[in-house]
Parts: sequence; C-alpha cells; structure tokens
Amino acid sequence: MVTFTEAATEELRGRIRSNIHELRVACLRNATDNPLYASLLTEIDDLQQAASVLLLAERQMDDAAVFTIHGFCQRMLSLNAFESGMLFEQQLIEDESQLRYQACADFWRRHCYPLNREIAQVIVASWKGPQDLLKSIDRYLQGKAPAAENADKRRGNAGIPPSKDPCAD
Repeated sequence: MVTFTEAATEELRGRIRSNIHELRVACLRNATDNPLYASLLTEIDDLQQAASVLLLAERQMDDAAVFTIHGFCQRMLSLNAFESGMLFEQQLIEDESQLRYQACADFWRRHCYPLNREIAQVIVASWKGPQDLLKSIDRYLQGKAPAAENADKRRGNAGIPPSKDPCAD
C-alpha cells in the first residue's frame, strides 16, 4: 500500500492491524457488533482456522509493505536496479534547493576565485556571491529560457557597453 506521508503510513498500518485484531477476536467469539465483521463471520467455514491465520497476519503486520510514494519508488528502483538502468544507491530528493546552492558555490569557488581583480570586480558588480548568482539563474535551472534582452542589461550594469545589434543596420 502507498500513502503520501510518513504519518499516514503509520496511521494506515495501525488501522489495518486493529481491523485484523478485531476480526480475529470476532472469529474467536463467533460474535461481533460490527456489521461488516458479522457478515464476514457468516462466510467463514472454520472460525478457529481463520483466527489462527489472522493471528499470524497480526504478528506479521510490521513486515507489511506500506510505503510513502517516495519510499515505494526508492524500493522499486533498488529492487529493479538492473532493469531500470539506475544505480543501486539512489536517493530521492524532495527539495533540491540545497543542491542548486551547492552547485553555485562550487562554480563560484572554481571559476570566480581564480579571476584577476578587474574581471572579479565586473562579476561582483552583478553578483555579490554564490547566493546572488543562484537568485539570478534559479528560474533557468527550473526550465525557463533566458530572454536575450537581459544580456545587454547585465552588461550595462557591469560597466560594459551594450553590444550593437548587427541586424539593426
């Protein structure tokens, strides 16, 4: 079974366990106030055997496959790693903002720190650090294409004259 949240997973597991227990008790007593269980009792030929099977089910409830959607997907990917073409050690990430920031910080360290002073000043005129860079490019990382006009605005803000449009003449 698949649910949306960890809390719902535990709540569902508890409800299933409770229903199994109540039906087992109904089988042992051959009586219940629950109309659903009462109709089930009329369908069961051997109540003692049913109670034994339900006791086993109740004891094995902790092994029942009740997952969140992410947990289920993770399990299927790991169980079917060869068939899915995925690595064995995959992680499903719900919030990738920290990864995007880390990528910007790594880029900043590798490409901006080694720059000479003049070029670094041009960069810092547009972005004070990796967090500012991320704010500028985050929408593009999420699939939105940059507009061509922004390049000239950015160049102007950095003290670089806007490029001349070769198609204007």
